[in-house]
Order: sequence, then C-alpha cells, then structure tokens
Amino acid sequence: MYRGVYETSWGGTWFVSIKSGGIPRYLGTFKTQESAARAYDEAALSLHGPKAKLNFPASTDGDEDEAEEAEHDC
Repeated sequence: MYRGVYETSWGGTWFVSIKSGGIPRYLGTFKTQESAARAYDEAALSLHGPKAKLNFPASTDGDEDEAEEAEHDC
C-alpha cells in the first residue's frame, strides 16, 4: 500500500489525497496504484519540499535509470 493512495469503492481505480495545513486535498483518480503514488509524491514535494515523506524516495533525484542500474549491480 502506498501513502495517500486508496482504492475506490467500486474497485479497479485508485484515488489520491494529501493533507496540507490539516486540509485534505483530492488529487484525482488513476488506473494504477503506482501512478497514483507518483502523483502523491509530486504533490508532497510541491507542498512540503525536501522534508516530504514519499512513496518512491529514490526517484526524487530525477535520474531513475541510475537508481535501477545500482540495484542490479549487486
């Protein structure tokens, strides 16, 4: 399960919300959990800056390919 991501009551899609200043903000619905989680991360970085709690912290450096290669070098 990802932070801020919830399955819709009818299933098959995922919605995202994030709190800012105690106010929940609806970010939209998505076809996959991962795309919803990435939307959450984008909003979290925008609202909370570098102290944001993210679903995919390794992907915030802007170079996901290097992170993937590092995982496979073991």
